[in-house]
Amino acid sequence: MRRKDIPTLNVRGWERRHFWRMGMIVDVEVWNAGRLLPRPPRKLPTTTAEADYCLAHRVRIYSDLACQFCGERPAPHIAVPCDDDHAA
Repeated sequence: MRRKDIPTLNVRGWERRHFWRMGMIVDVEVWNAGRLLPRPPRKLPTTTAEADYCLAHRVRIYSDLACQFCGERPAPHIAVPCDDDHAA
């Protein structure tokens, strides 16, 4: 008798949504598999996707494409390298 294959599920991963208002992050939501978590976990998986949204209109915004309603755009993400050998 042949075993049936396990059905492949299209499970969405983790997503952290940053909500912007007047150039600042004012709210953060964590979603897993399309569901909003009431409290974010202490540590998120490394495969977590980061997304920026307009707080007033709840639409996705990008650094080169602002909110179509109010023009809100996220501040640029600046990465500062840290040298652990010289840290205080």
